[in-house]
Amino acid sequence: MAALSQAAEAEERATAAERRAVLGGEDRDAMALQLEEARRAAATALDEGRQLRRRLDGERDEARRQATEATRQLEELRTATEHRIRDLRGRLDPERERLQELARAAEAQVEQQRIDHQRALAAQRDEHAAALAAAHQQLHEAQEQAAAAREEVAASSEDHFGRRLEEERAAAEHALQVDRQRHQAQLDALVAEHDALVAELRDEREARLAALDAEHRAQQQALRDAHQRELDGLHADRERTVVAETGQRDEQITELQQRIAELEQDRDAAYQQAAETHDRAARIEEVAREELERQVREATAAAEAERDELLLAHERELARREAERDGRLRDAEAAHAAALEELAERQVQAIEAQAARHEQELTALRQELEERIVQVAGETDQARAMASELGRTVETTEGELRETRRRLDRETAERRERERELERLRANTGDVSRSSRERITQLEQDLRRSRERLAAAERSEREARAALKSRESAARHGQEPDPRRSLADQAERRRLEQRVGDLERRLQAALETARSTEAARREADRRALAAGDAGEQARQQMAAAEERVAEAEARIAALDAAHEQAAAELREQLLAADDAAEQARTAMRAAEQDGDARVARLQDESAARIAEIEQTRDAAVAELARLRDAHDRELEALRSAAPDDERAPDDE
Repeated sequence: MAALSQAAEAEERATAAERRAVLGGEDRDAMALQLEEARRAAATALDEGRQLRRRLDGERDEARRQATEATRQLEELRTATEHRIRDLRGRLDPERERLQELARAAEAQVEQQRIDHQRALAAQRDEHAAALAAAHQQLHEAQEQAAAAREEVAASSEDHFGRRLEEERAAAEHALQVDRQRHQAQLDALVAEHDALVAELRDEREARLAALDAEHRAQQQALRDAHQRELDGLHADRERTVVAETGQRDEQITELQQRIAELEQDRDAAYQQAAETHDRAARIEEVAREELERQVREATAAAEAERDELLLAHERELARREAERDGRLRDAEAAHAAALEELAERQVQAIEAQAARHEQELTALRQELEERIVQVAGETDQARAMASELGRTVETTEGELRETRRRLDRETAERRERERELERLRANTGDVSRSSRERITQLEQDLRRSRERLAAAERSEREARAALKSRESAARHGQEPDPRRSLADQAERRRLEQRVGDLERRLQAALETARSTEAARREADRRALAAGDAGEQARQQMAAAEERVAEAEARIAALDAAHEQAAAELREQLLAADDAAEQARTAMRAAEQDGDARVARLQDESAARIAEIEQTRDAAVAELARLRDAHDRELEALRSAAPDDERAPDDE
């Protein structure tokens, strides 16, 4: 513009000089020289003006080309970002569906295992009750048979009764010692087998659950200690039973020795009195045994009723706590959803207000452009600054996308690791279930064999009882014993005593089998509880994985929205700047600079809003995690405070 002004002034001076030359009659040579100089100056000024115009046009075209290139790059970046987001969503959706399928399958498997375990437990309880009733019946019959055998022995009137009885007593003591040793060996074998099984299970569980926390290991240690205490109690009960039986046998032997001495002194005179004394002692012993059995049955029934009441109360308490936790979780989720909706509504309102302000700013910008048409200096530097700022914006966006990609890769690796851990836990759970089923099958076979032995013993008892009844009827009719049948009577008496001893040993073996079956059932219950814990942990891990996937999707959606908004605003600014450039060439750079500043400000505001949304979401997620942790701690406290029998329904 300055060059054009100088050229116009030179032309005016030349015209004035010609006019003065024509009008004033001055020296033509001097005037011609001045005119030539003025014309050369005007031509030079015109050339400079043309060069300046060409340079400005080139700079304007270059700035427009750079703006177009930046727009194209931004559009390509947005398209690539959309493709990446679609790819990520396409990969995440099958993963989420697969995790949901795994969760449903794990829940169904755990539920089926719980149902099967309850059915097996009910069947075992019924079988144990039947076996216990049969054992009590056999004990009663064996006691009756032993009393009859004692009466038959006492009724014998042979000459060598004392010596034979002493020999039989020694044989009975020897048999009792042999039985005691055999029972002790069986008990030691069962204890060794049980200890080996406990050690094997302990090693297997420690190898499988090495990644679990210290609280779980402490709980398992407490369970093992309780099981060991129970085993020690069984050992102590067994020892007390053996000592009591030995004392009773010793007392019986002492009483028999006393009666033998009395019979040797005056056998014929004291026979009836000894028989009456023996009858009274047998009746007293039978009454005492019946009273003891009745007390044992009443105590057992009372203990079972109390345990059932405690189990029902514990189940009700757990149901109530579960309902309270679900209510708190639903309230927290509802509050979180309401907060997110309110935040989204505020964001939409803010965006609408910002759009209105944008319109006002664009109107003011158009008015401002009409006033700044004459401003030319500094346009090139401003265009370069705008291009640099746009490049930095693109680099920042690419960095954010790279960071998002790396974070998603890490989360995918963590999710795969959790899936592998879940598969390992599921495989271990299947192994434990198979071993439990095999052990239960073996115990059922042992119980059937015990029942067969008890049936054989019962038949033998019936035969002995029939023989004793026939002898008693013969004694009541006044028949005197025939001395010639002494050998046959002695053989029959020995056979009856051997049957009594066999019945007692079989009964003891049946009781030992019932105890071992009960211990195996408790071991199966413990393994089922461990499988339930593993399933629960797998469900928690899958829920955590789904939460992280949802968070990643939310972050991707927020980043996508931010990029879309920034791209739309940048396109609007570029279009407005292009329109303004068509109206005024020199004002385009200023408009683009203003548009770039607005884009940067809007990006900063969008980033701030995204950060605020993420903070709100993180706070809500942390609150939910805190509520879950508190509930888990309450459940763990209840489990650790409850006894073993009360803990089974909760774990199932």
